[in-house]
Amino acid sequence: MVARNDSMVVHRFGPTTAVVTGWLVVGGRGAAGAFRRRYRFTDTWVKRGGGWQIVAAQDYVAPSR
Repeated sequence: MVARNDSMVVHRFGPTTAVVTGWLVVGGRGAAGAFRRRYRFTDTWVKRGGGWQIVAAQDYVAPSR
């Protein structure tokens, strides 16, 4: 299985909050043969104790092109 992030964009909201959007591309081979899927994601991060912590994540499978 192979997975990679693509076209990630960080949207900063002040010094402690960021929203990251992008694509997760996953490919591999399963029982039905080879597959490739693209997921659109939105992750929300908050800076706490000097580090970044993800506090919410949402993704969905994009329709095949």
